Amino acid sequence: MTHVRKVLRTAVRDALDADVAGVSKRDVWAKRSTPGTLPDFAVVAPQSRKIPASGNQSDLTIDLVVVLRAGGPGADDLLDDLAEQIEPIVNTVTTNLAFVLTADLASEVFEIDGKAEDPLAELQMNFEVLLDTDRDNSSQ
Repeated sequence: MTHVRKVLRTAVRDALDADVAGVSKRDVWAKRSTPGTLPDFAVVAPQSRKIPASGNQSDLTIDLVVVLRAGGPGADDLLDDLAEQIEPIVNTVTTNLAFVLTADLASEVFEIDGKAEDPLAELQMNFEVLLDTDRDNSSQ
């Protein structure tokens, strides 16, 4: 049985890789990007938690984070343009997974580092994904 985090990450990562042009896919979220690969993205699920539901049941919420990086002048504008493309793709992918009840963009965190003439910008799009724990996710 495939773990639900892996199914979720893989589905979103593959959809973004197919539908967002000009952005390199990173399979692992590393703290640093190679300038030649920018802009790039990674998809991670760093946290999950159980939420009490009805009776003795509980639902599972997974934090799904799309990390975008870009460099150079205008990097912040590029990340905003990419975020506009990515949010509906994530919503479509998660809606099509039978075990997902809801997926909402909960927050965005923007950081910029480096020299003014050559900045490195990062945008983390944090989605809160509520799962139906009664569904079998292994075949998704």
